[in-house]
Amino acid sequence: MFLTEREIEHPKIDAVEHTHCPFASRSNIIESSSPIIDELNDSCLMEIKREFEKLIQSSSFNDIDGFKIDIYKEIDRISQLVLIVNRLLLTINPLIKQQDVTRDGWRFIVSGSPFFIVVMSSIYPDTHCRHIPYGSTILFQPEHSFHRFIPRDRRRQIAQSIRKVFLKQGIDYVSLVETASEPQKYILPIDVNDGFISWWD
Repeated sequence: MFLTEREIEHPKIDAVEHTHCPFASRSNIIESSSPIIDELNDSCLMEIKREFEKLIQSSSFNDIDGFKIDIYKEIDRISQLVLIVNRLLLTINPLIKQQDVTRDGWRFIVSGSPFFIVVMSSIYPDTHCRHIPYGSTILFQPEHSFHRFIPRDRRRQIAQSIRKVFLKQGIDYVSLVETASEPQKYILPIDVNDGFISWWD
């Protein structure tokens, strides 16, 4: 099987392979056919939106644990990631502009389904929980995936065990997320002292 020109220039980003989450290897991740090359390309963002909505409406959606969008644009600053996430999320759900993202209980919702979002990138140091060796990627995790892997009565116990796994790898996950709100966890700061990121502003 021959590699395409795009695959040669941009190697596949396998976020699952590089995360320390114990559930990652069992997850069913769908990859977008439209990677982000230019965050100002509205047609690309709209195509991702159509693909995402089609996935949610499919009969197999409840068996899916994530929708992954790779970023082929070279990233060397956190502000570049913030701009991409801002434009992508506002394209997928324009209603965010009228919502109070900072209120307790806010969730990113598409076609009635709530999602958690994880942004991973090589701009993070290798001791960071969002580090991957090369490239950048955005993962949308549907809430039903968490319920399938983590029973409600064991959430606290499992969350603590996951954090211990990160800590064994020299990754201080707790300091970055323990006081963050839901949307602030989407893009984490490079350093715990940098302050949380308001991608929606």
